[in-house]
Amino acid sequence: MQPDIHPKLPPLSRGHFDRRADLRLNSEALEAARRQPETKFLLLSAEQMLVASVGGAALARLDFDSLTVILGSPAAEGARSESFLLGESGNGELIFLVTVEQLPVVDGARWISLRESSAQLSDEDLALFTTGLALARWHEGAAFSAYSGLPIIPQQGGWMRHHPETGEEVYPRTDPAVIVLITDKSDRVLLGSNLLWPENRYSLLAGFVEAGESLESAVHREVFEEAGVRLKNVKYNSSQPWPFPRSLMLGFTAELEDDQAPEDLVPDETEIADLRWFTREELLGHNLTVQLPGEASIARFMINQWLNREGES
Repeated sequence: MQPDIHPKLPPLSRGHFDRRADLRLNSEALEAARRQPETKFLLLSAEQMLVASVGGAALARLDFDSLTVILGSPAAEGARSESFLLGESGNGELIFLVTVEQLPVVDGARWISLRESSAQLSDEDLALFTTGLALARWHEGAAFSAYSGLPIIPQQGGWMRHHPETGEEVYPRTDPAVIVLITDKSDRVLLGSNLLWPENRYSLLAGFVEAGESLESAVHREVFEEAGVRLKNVKYNSSQPWPFPRSLMLGFTAELEDDQAPEDLVPDETEIADLRWFTREELLGHNLTVQLPGEASIARFMINQWLNREGES
């Protein structure tokens, strides 16, 4: 039985399922599991997953026969597909991910992206979607060895790629990134606008952890580089996988250093176009023109915490 996860976590971190690492190592059992009547398959194409839209939104969990019909339809004819083990759901179903190159039309179902599904799917469905997308995105870039340039083939249900001659083994990678909710003495929150974003879109400051760097050091460095701001009371908040393509977002709260003036903001101008302090009243205002991060993101989760005076800040 999997442990319960505290509900006050970012949307993509709330769900869980048994990843069945034991089954990955048994190739014969894996192949037999694919054809069991109770086994279910999820369909993913690019960043969209098939959702059964009848009776509310839920991931379309297809049996082997239904999957065969869909992949054999004229709309999917000639499309390359791959199958990977995700794990076992809460009701005991083994779940496999099947990736396809194009979107077949399926009666009673529709395709949805992870970014737009956080308010529609169950926690378990979101966990399966997030894991499946992260795994699929890793396979897209891992078909060849970074050392030899030779093809490496999936093994262990898709959780490893292997070269049969050299013995090289490659596993899915995750890139850690820190994201920080910063407040000043007036309890305002600092938001930045990226140069690549539409006008008036703002979010928390964030950046990737560099080699040989601790998470706390990354928080201080990234914020100073992007905003010229020094911090105190850096505290861990929560984490969330973000499979675009393979990040793990590690959320922190922090306060402006005592001798740092709030108005002394220095956007780096290579990533950050603008920096602004916002009050709760401004962000909750009916005439708000600022576009905040999407509901699926940890940035929005932490901003909502602050708006509702929850968590530490």
